[in-house]
Order: sequence, then C-alpha cells, then structure tokens
Amino acid sequence: MSGLAISQNWFRRFLKVARRVIGSSEKNFRLLYFIKTSQKPRLGVMDGCLKFETPLMEFSGGIRRSFAIPMDPLIFLLNGGDDEIIFELENGSISIRHRNEILKMKILEKQFPKIPSKPKIWLDENLKISELVKSFDGSSAVCDEDSEIHFLTRFDSSFVVGNNGNHIVFSQMKLSGFTGYPSFLYRLPYVSVRHLVKTLKFIKVKRIKFGLGEDGLQFELGNSSMSICGETEDEWRKREFENFMDEKVFTDGKFLFSVDREVFRYALGKMGRFLRSRNRMMVCEYSRGNLRMFSEEDNTRYSITLKVKDGEMTDREILFTASPKKLLSLMERFQSKELGFFSMGEYVKMRRSKG
Repeated sequence: MSGLAISQNWFRRFLKVARRVIGSSEKNFRLLYFIKTSQKPRLGVMDGCLKFETPLMEFSGGIRRSFAIPMDPLIFLLNGGDDEIIFELENGSISIRHRNEILKMKILEKQFPKIPSKPKIWLDENLKISELVKSFDGSSAVCDEDSEIHFLTRFDSSFVVGNNGNHIVFSQMKLSGFTGYPSFLYRLPYVSVRHLVKTLKFIKVKRIKFGLGEDGLQFELGNSSMSICGETEDEWRKREFENFMDEKVFTDGKFLFSVDREVFRYALGKMGRFLRSRNRMMVCEYSRGNLRMFSEEDNTRYSITLKVKDGEMTDREILFTASPKKLLSLMERFQSKELGFFSMGEYVKMRRSKG
C-alpha cells in the first residue's frame, strides 16, 4: 500500500484552479492525474488541449506510480477546515478518507501528457500576467465555440486575433525576449483559450514565463506549468495575416467619427437587452453628426441615435452591422474616454481615440 496525506486547504485551492482549467469539458477529460517524479509528486489536469500541472505541497507520504482518478467526486469531501485528506492506494483502487467519510473508486491507468521542461523559444521570461490575460481575454471576448483564434509573433510583439466572421479583434502585446527569430502563426481552440483566461485570472501570480513549445504555447508560473495546444499555420496563411495587419491594423484609413465611450456603452446595453441573443446583429448608420443604431425583433423595431464628433467623411453615409452584446463585452477592455471609428474599405475599425 502507498498513500498521501494532503492539506485540505491546499487541495481545495488546487481544485479551484483545476475546475477553471477543465471548465465544462466532457467526462473523459474531467480527471485528476497523480504524476510520479524523482522529486515531489505532481498533480495534473487538462481539458484535452489546455494542460496544468503543479507539485504537491503541504503533504506527507508518496506514490509508487502515476495514475488518474475522476475529479468531480472529490468535491463532496471538501467541507471546510484545515485538516488532511488521506489517499490510500491498494490493488488497483484508491480510498480517500476525510474525517468520518470514505470515498472509494478504481484508479485509471492513464499517464498525464508531459509538459516539456522548457519551450523551443522563450518569448518573454518576465511578462506581467495581467498583460497576457488582457491580450487573450480581449481578442476572444467576441468569439464563439466555432470561432478562430490565432496567435501571431512579429518583430518584438505578439498578436492574439479573434475572428467570428463578423468581428475581428486584434490585441497586441510587447515581448521583451523575442528578437531575431522568424515569425510564427498558431491556431488555438476557442474553448481552451477561455479556460486559459479564467485560470490565469484566478492564479495569484504577478509574473509569468511565456514561450513557444513544440505544439503550442507554454507558460511557467513559479513551480507550476501550463501549455495550450496550437496548430501551426502554413507560410501562405501567415503571410495573409501579415498583409491584413499591414493594411487594416497598423493603418487607420479614413477617420469617420468619435463617440463618448460611456454613451456608446449605454446604447449597446439598451440594444443588447432589446435583441436578447448574443449573436443578433444591429445596423449602424453614420451620417453627419449622428450615429443611428437600429434593429428589429418579433416585428418590433427599436432605434437609438447618438451625437458624434465628425471626421473626414461628412459628405457620405456609412452603414455597418455588429452584435451589440459582443461589442459591449469589449467595452471593459477599451479604457479610454472616446472611441474612434475608421473606414477601412469593407471594414469599419474601432479603437481607442487618439483625440
């Protein structure tokens, strides 16, 4: 028999992290992995793409091999206090004891997919975790499960790009260690990106090491490690992204108008409550001095008109469509008094106003 005694306080904190990594993933991913190493045992969880592992702390005992068990039943045993939870392994099963409760289940002969000790390239070895969260959170805010999220490195920066077909969001992040390397383009799964954001928001770490791994992105948070899988895009696709950025992101096109952020946010909230569905679209019509937003739902039409500051194209009317709920989710990320809108051919670009 082998076993572990783990502090309930520490284990409770770990499970809070684990539940953010896994989210609402399918049952076969809702596993807790015990990982035998030459040093301290480690615990690991994953959602099929996003992986997190950390060394056991505040424990005694040890394990003779690696294994996995279902994670969800463990939550029943956590009922406060700072005592220990006892894990005892014998004959292919595990007994988990806490006070006067016993939970017994079969162990699964599964190995946790190893996270490499270091990535191919460190992009930044002292990055503020808040910058990483802001970049991934902002770009994925308008996306859905079938959306594409891309991670692109270029020059001394990385870009997280969220694209749901109607909205494209770019978030730029300066990197202190990325110089002299070729650029990369990864495609990342939306669900795992959202799990990554929720996990990083919860973990009490100020700085993070961040790099490119063999099959995605890799992170070091003190003694803990994370990785998210990514599919490398070919050179043609990468060049297409770079050309789009040169034409639509790094230039502003024709300045249409600027609007007070709080006024625009209020109007989006009203329109969002009218439409209800996150994916329903409104029509925005700009003409000299005014932005009119309107839509229909169940044979009912609603419109709201905002006063705006004119730009360079007061002689033209501009129409564009957008989801009010998705734009509203971006407002928290646009920390400026005014928002500027620009005509970019078939696109209208919104960013913080320079004025």
